[in-house]
Amino acid sequence: MELTVETMENRNENSYMRARKKVERLKGFYIHLAWYVGVNLLLIGLRLYVIATQQTAPGDAHFQNWLDWNIFLTPVLWGIAVGIHALIVFKSSWNPLANWEERKIREYMERDSEHN
Repeated sequence: MELTVETMENRNENSYMRARKKVERLKGFYIHLAWYVGVNLLLIGLRLYVIATQQTAPGDAHFQNWLDWNIFLTPVLWGIAVGIHALIVFKSSWNPLANWEERKIREYMERDSEHN
């Protein structure tokens, strides 16, 4: 099989598209993580504000119970979602076998291009 200029351009374009897709997934994960941290910091700040103002005026017990559940449940459930997102984005980084396969594929492609 002969490597033509067109074949090399197709390979480079495919490689670029794969790299671009990986960067977009990584960017999406970091945006997701930033929202997770930001929203949870706001929730913690809200709870601290309620605790600080509660000393002077007793608040509604039902509202405080609802707030407590949201303060603790939101980070846990959303954290699970962020963890799953991380597994999806970084799965190839955590799999040594996949990295080995990629290296071998590149090695064989380079050998083939050198021989032709």
